[in-house]
Amino acid sequence: MMSTEEALNCLKQSSTVTGDSVFTHLSELLRHILASRPNNAVDVLETSFLLKATRYISKESSGFLREGRDPKDVQAVASFLDLFSTKEVVEAPDDPKTKDKKPKPDAEGSEDTETVDTETETEETEAEPTNEFEAENLLADSVFMDAVGIGLGRIETHMIMLALKKLGDDPALGITTLRFFGKIFGTRRNYFVFESKVGGEGEGGQEGDEAEGTEEGGESEEGGAGAGAKAVKEEPLTFPPNVKDDVPVEEGAGPNANVYWVCNRLDEKCVRLPAVTPLQISTARKIKKFLTGDLEAEVTAVPPFPGVEKNFLRAQIARISAGTQLAPEGFFSASGGGEDDQSGAELTANEEWARPADAELGALTAWVHRQLYIRRTGRCADYEKPEPEEGQEESESAGETETETEATDDGEGTEGGDDGAATEDGEKSSPEEPEEIPEPLRTVDADADVADGVKPWSVSFSSSIAGFKNQVVCLRSLVWPGAFALATPSKFNNIYVGFAVKNSDYVPPVPPAMQKESRGEFVESSELPPEPEKEAPEGTDGEGTEGETTEGEETEEE
Repeated sequence: MMSTEEALNCLKQSSTVTGDSVFTHLSELLRHILASRPNNAVDVLETSFLLKATRYISKESSGFLREGRDPKDVQAVASFLDLFSTKEVVEAPDDPKTKDKKPKPDAEGSEDTETVDTETETEETEAEPTNEFEAENLLADSVFMDAVGIGLGRIETHMIMLALKKLGDDPALGITTLRFFGKIFGTRRNYFVFESKVGGEGEGGQEGDEAEGTEEGGESEEGGAGAGAKAVKEEPLTFPPNVKDDVPVEEGAGPNANVYWVCNRLDEKCVRLPAVTPLQISTARKIKKFLTGDLEAEVTAVPPFPGVEKNFLRAQIARISAGTQLAPEGFFSASGGGEDDQSGAELTANEEWARPADAELGALTAWVHRQLYIRRTGRCADYEKPEPEEGQEESESAGETETETEATDDGEGTEGGDDGAATEDGEKSSPEEPEEIPEPLRTVDADADVADGVKPWSVSFSSSIAGFKNQVVCLRSLVWPGAFALATPSKFNNIYVGFAVKNSDYVPPVPPAMQKESRGEFVESSELPPEPEKEAPEGTDGEGTEGETTEGEETEEE
């Protein structure tokens, strides 16, 4: 006799032609009879044939069949559900049989061996403790963002907080502070960017790591991204011809003071962006290009960019952060750093700071830049190139001068392109003039105007009613569209939602100087060019040689 489970399994077997089963067909037949309620349901057996004839079956693809879904779709759903799940600590159950059982003292050392094995099994079954980190409450801030017309929606904001918690809880990364930087749009996919501090250090560690491990991982490095973090082999960058990356990178300082993580979907693993180089920043200042959403995509632009899209994205993030990260005046205090070099200045929060009135926060003089100024060289710290050695050719020095002219004549470092600093007259300074380095915590009012009489920031309020409680003050950047700075009733926040394209006129780069035809005068030579060597005949037989000689003799006789 067949059991109930065996009978159901037999009825649920799918047809190889239509993908249907007897169980599904009978279920639909009963559902149709109950819905139509005919008088003589037993006599109307043609309903079964009618359902089979009118059922839609796709013959082109198996996507509509009832056999199952695409594995890729199932994986996406599983990762989405994993974002909303909470992991519990799994402890090893106490087995009463093995708990009271003592090891046999037959062989020496057997007792110690079994004890060590039991401890090892217990450690493997216990889950790792989550990492402790500080983060902003984006859900609470989203209410104030909605009041001034900023935000990504309640559902997406909630998913961002879940992804932020999942990233920060990973103990292998060692993240100490984490916040949502913003969303950058691409032509095919978008980027969700997270800003963090890793182990109290900057980006001097490994690059390109995924948040939950990498495929090509080795042993953890000391002083890297934290204990247990896996290192990825760093691929050397390919530089265009006649381009030298001779300016050193600021590791853990300046543009690399923070670590950035990106992902295309919030349920995917976040990828750590590599450290940015001064050459990448200076080259990105000359490029106006949309991102695609693929980190490994090639950046086709003029001048050629040294790297792929993840390097270009990192350079754009450094420029946006240096120019749009604001804070109310008096919230931070700068200490350290010399008069000429302010890169060593450290910012400390003022615990006694009190929020000014809404009317005071509506003035540009009440806001300051919290990030350091990026110089023409692509660094925050001062760097002087070493003097050329004696005997160096004049052409090389001339080429370097032309390269410096191109790098500094784009208006980024002088007109407040990245950091909002400007000269006193608001015009571009010549490359020979020394660059004015603004002080840390420079006021926003000193930024260069976008146009005649148009300030680079526009101020708006959540309500036009005077004396309205819980007023929100918002500053919108006109230089980097999509950058916002908010002053809520209790704190302030910065967010970017845009295409990572600066609002400036595109200036094509100056073509390189014409090459000289010769470096000296032409001298006529009396020596004749060398005669070409005669090739040996292919055949080594005597017949072939005699035949050639005979043909030559006949030619002479003629």
